Amino acid sequence: MMENLMSLITRHVRCEYPEIGRNLLDISFITSSENHTYRLNCGENKYSLRLQRPGYHSREEIQAELRFVEILNDRNIKTARPVSTSSGENVSIVSAPGGDILVSIFEWIDGEHPTPEKNLEVYGQLGLVMGTMHNISESITPFFYDKRPSWNFDRIIGDNSVWGSWYQSNYVSRPQENLVKRSICEIQKRLHEYHGEKIYGLIHADMRPTNIIVRNNELVIIDFDDCCHSWYMFDIAASASFLEHDYKVTDWLNELLHNYLTVRKLNQDDLDILPYFIAMRRIQLMAWYFSHINSDFAKTLGHEWFECSYNVIERILQGEFNLSL
Repeated sequence: MMENLMSLITRHVRCEYPEIGRNLLDISFITSSENHTYRLNCGENKYSLRLQRPGYHSREEIQAELRFVEILNDRNIKTARPVSTSSGENVSIVSAPGGDILVSIFEWIDGEHPTPEKNLEVYGQLGLVMGTMHNISESITPFFYDKRPSWNFDRIIGDNSVWGSWYQSNYVSRPQENLVKRSICEIQKRLHEYHGEKIYGLIHADMRPTNIIVRNNELVIIDFDDCCHSWYMFDIAASASFLEHDYKVTDWLNELLHNYLTVRKLNQDDLDILPYFIAMRRIQLMAWYFSHINSDFAKTLGHEWFECSYNVIERILQGEFNLSL
């Protein structure tokens, strides 16, 4: 099946992207999570190709994502630019035996993902990037209404959550269940009290180290597949995705906040609610873990990561997750 899919991709690239196809040497699989990603080797040039998971986003939503990427790049936020087909489309369709699959191709970014020992420096740089991105988002968000999903409480950890339920009876004990439910009630309460004119807009929603490439000491942000309308502070919380349990994470986030404040204002209400957005994100990722348990990345996490979630949530409820302006 993989060989057949590779043949389909090869023919599709040569047909729809002839500038790439005529120099295409080979295609190699990179990873699978929400989507499948491949590297196109064209000798001196390389590209990344994304096969969209069927049903996750519509063609119009992906086109809006790629337009967001282009706008940010035009305004000096470094991203991987999308590549258009010969007819000028940035999303194409490959017909596969199981149904049509949406395809996007991006320029390849040479560089490295940050290693944990570099996280303090990287989160500091990320604060500048994210603050600038949120300023840009304020002016362009109205153009993206109805073109990208909205991630509110219901879509993040409510009844209609994007990745399903965090609760699986075989994995969650009664005390653990009660802890998460108590935290969800507290998150709802805090969100009900959180108001402001500049707290919600178009965000990346997954700007963590694995979606950052360091190139010539600059950060390049990749994988905008989950970009959505949500709280700006949730975007900050999401930068710690899968790392919330690390004892150094508050140092990294404090460094991010320090630099974020040099380009964008925050107030005490923003700071006070941030730990609860971190708890909400971790609960969302618990659901992600179960819904993607056979993915490459979930397998690297192991169930130990899931168990660490309860300590994160307990610390936040106890006020032990210390962040400062």
